[in-house]
This record gives sequence, structure tokens and C-alpha cells, in this order.
Amino acid sequence: MDSYRVVFEGFESAGVSEEIRSKLSAKGLRAVIQSDSEAPEGFKLSPEVASIIVSGIGALPVVLSSLLLFASNRKTGRIVIVGQTGRKIEIPKDTPPQLLPEYIEAAKQLDEVRQITVSSR
Repeated sequence: MDSYRVVFEGFESAGVSEEIRSKLSAKGLRAVIQSDSEAPEGFKLSPEVASIIVSGIGALPVVLSSLLLFASNRKTGRIVIVGQTGRKIEIPKDTPPQLLPEYIEAAKQLDEVRQITVSSR
């Protein structure tokens, strides 16, 4: 089963994280909002940062397509896939859906996806 951390930066965290959690859950994925109290010792989430742990079989395409739709609907932001060694792949918010499989394939070539960041900037 695939599992990914999705981090939202610069959005109203409570509303955004719940919106994405419910959309991913509706698509059959397990999506759990990580609260500030669950953050590791010495690490606290700011009000503008939200974190969701998403897991499920074949989760990556569903997560990326949902996040791309989210970013394009808001007409702001970018999606960055980060691998374990720090390699990054950025997906612009205006990426046409037909190009998404290329980004998914590129993400699978990373050593292992550590996190997916959605930034409002």
C-alpha cells in the first residue's frame, strides 16, 4: 500500500486540509489530517501549514490529479514532489490533465516519494 505525506503551505490550513481529505476519502483513499499535537517533539505546524497522510493502493495518481485540480481551481500555487534524497519535481498549476501521466512516471523514478507539497506561492 502506498503512503504519502501531503503538506499545504500558505493556505487556510483547516479548511483546505478538510476539503482535500474528504475528496481523497471519497476516492477510496485513507486520508488523515495530522494535527499540531501529533507533530514530532520540537516541530510545530504554523497556522498556514497543514499536513495530511494519504494511503491506499495506487494512491499517487489519485493524489496528484486531485491536487492539480485543487491548485488550478484556486488559480494559485504549485505542487512539488520531493524524494527521499531531496530530488524534486514541480508540477505547475496550469498543467493540462493529459500531461499528468508524465509527471506521475517521473515521480515513480524518484528514489521514493517522501512528501508532496502544495504551496500557495
